[in-house]
Amino acid sequence: MLRASGGGRAVAFVPAPRGCPASGATRFLSPDKAMLLLSLRHKTNDHLWFTFFHEAGHLCLHGKKLLFVDLEGGLSTEQEDEANLFARDKLIPLQHTQTLRPLRSAAQVSDPNTDGIERYIGLEHLRPGDLRVRSWGEVSDGRTTFTTRVRPGQVLFGKRRAYQRKVAVADFDAVCSGDIYVFESANPAKLLPELLPFLCRTDAFFEHAVGTSAGSLSPRTNWTSLAEYQFVLPPLEEQRRIIDMLLATDRSTTRTRVAIAATYSW
Repeated sequence: MLRASGGGRAVAFVPAPRGCPASGATRFLSPDKAMLLLSLRHKTNDHLWFTFFHEAGHLCLHGKKLLFVDLEGGLSTEQEDEANLFARDKLIPLQHTQTLRPLRSAAQVSDPNTDGIERYIGLEHLRPGDLRVRSWGEVSDGRTTFTTRVRPGQVLFGKRRAYQRKVAVADFDAVCSGDIYVFESANPAKLLPELLPFLCRTDAFFEHAVGTSAGSLSPRTNWTSLAEYQFVLPPLEEQRRIIDMLLATDRSTTRTRVAIAATYSW
C-alpha cells in the first residue's frame, strides 16, 4: 500500500479484493482529515486520474458525513453526476472543449424546385454505421415537403430513434427531413470539418442523444438538450492525425463490407 498525505488529506492505493468492482472511495476520518482510496482498477492513466478527481469532487462538494464508494456499473445519482463533472472540468478545462450549439446549420429553402435542388434525404436514406448517403429521393417526384438545406460536406444526424446511430456526410446538394439535424464546422481553423462526423459517431455522443430523447414509440432528441453535448477539441495537428487514422479505418471497413456482400451474392 502506497500512501501520500498532506493538508489534511490522505491518499492510499489499495488493491481491491478479488471480484470487487470498486475503483475508489472517500470519507472524512475527522472534521479536518479526509481519506481517499484508489484501487488502481484497469491500470490505465485515464482511469486513475479520473477516479482521483472524481473522489476529490466528493470531498470538496458533498460534506463530511457520507461515505462514497465508486463502483463500476453503480447507480447514477445527483452527487455522482456532480463528482463526474468536477473530474471532467479539472482534467479538461472548458477552454479545451466545444459544444454542438454553434455547429448546427439551420438554413432553409422556400421551394426546392425554384432553388434548383433535385434530391431529398429522408431518415430512411441514412444507414446505421455508414458515413455515405447511398440513396435519396427525387424532388421532381412531388412527394416531399422538406425545406432544410443540405450542402456537400455537411454532417447529417437522425434525431428520431437516435439509438439507430444514423450519421452520414452529404456529398451533394439536397433538402432533408425535419428528423435530421445538419451540422457543419463553424470555424474550420478550430475544428476540422473532416473530424466532425467521427465525433458524432462516438459512444458518448449517442449515449447523450439517447439520454435526451423523449417519446415511447418514436423517441426524438431535442436540440436544446442535444446542443449541450461537450467534446474535447485537440490541437489542429492532432486532429489531422486522428482524421488520417479514422479515414483509413473507415476505408478498410468499407472494403470488408463490400467483400462480404460480394461473397454472399455469389
